[in-house]
Amino acid sequence: AVFQAFDTGGLDPACVTLTETSATWNHCVIAMTDYPYPGDSMTVTVDGTLGWNAGTGTTSWNILETYAATMTFPDYGALTTNGFATLAGEVTVTDSTIVGHTGSSVGVTESMMGITASMGVDTTLDLDLEYQQDPFCVIGGTLALTQVFTERPMGATPEMYPDQGWIFEWTGCNTFTVSHGS
Repeated sequence: AVFQAFDTGGLDPACVTLTETSATWNHCVIAMTDYPYPGDSMTVTVDGTLGWNAGTGTTSWNILETYAATMTFPDYGALTTNGFATLAGEVTVTDSTIVGHTGSSVGVTESMMGITASMGVDTTLDLDLEYQQDPFCVIGGTLALTQVFTERPMGATPEMYPDQGWIFEWTGCNTFTVSHGS
């Protein structure tokens, strides 16, 4: 099943290990040069794991993607970009519950003509839900989503890009309330 669900997407298949219950990326690199224009380059590297335990109904993941790119503009010089994205978490599904936590971090730094700008954001999702199977609907529990800037874009203020959070609370079959905060 896992074999059919994953495509290496241009990665060297030797860097991907697949089993019936997991996928592992070990320093998988996609490198492009002279794209879209001569002298431009981009490298993306992926490391991480994704696993599933049929006995517990738990899916877990821990993935890191990094990238570096250079684009050359004849009148302005090179624009360099370096970034990362991480995703880690675990979700367990039983006959009546969905419980888990996941978090991601994304960051990027760009430089051109002596000016450097960076930004980063962390996002988390916590699930503690009860559901009925037939007909499927969520009948209770909470889902909490938060987004916190680790570094706002150059010139941005917390008022322009606030940290935010939402809590969804179920009180019956597909009946819920939403609270928003920052």
